[in-house]
Amino acid sequence: MTIEFQLKEKEYIVLMLKRAYPKVLLLSAMLLCLLGWVIFPGFKMESLKYLSHPAALTFFVLLLLVYPLFILVIKFKRNFRSNKMLKEQLKITFEKDFMEFQGESFTSRVQSSRLYKIAELKDYFLFYQSKNVFNIIPKRSIGNNIAEFKRIIKT
Repeated sequence: MTIEFQLKEKEYIVLMLKRAYPKVLLLSAMLLCLLGWVIFPGFKMESLKYLSHPAALTFFVLLLLVYPLFILVIKFKRNFRSNKMLKEQLKITFEKDFMEFQGESFTSRVQSSRLYKIAELKDYFLFYQSKNVFNIIPKRSIGNNIAEFKRIIKT
């Protein structure tokens, strides 16, 4: 089976945000709590009444939710724009024992037995080569052949 597609910048950013934002949000919340504990060691629960002030609440929401999101979007845009291979038209051929990735400037062959794992998301298949390195295959590129595709990748 052979599929062809070109990954769009928006697809890449949305996928990477879904993968990274929950972890970053948890880390931000933990750091914010630690910072609060260091700055206010004698903190008491009744001190939360100051958070009822709209400006303080807005500040904490922006600091905790929006700022990490903003930083991640900038980071993923830079990653996509700087990696020319991500922007190329990609042709992926699935054979019995290997997958071959062909772009305009590269060819890569990965043995199926060497894959770390395969993850299926709502709109993508992710072929992990290690814990943090994966190839993205949008389901839109497979069309109506998803059942056949799943059968091929399970063998």
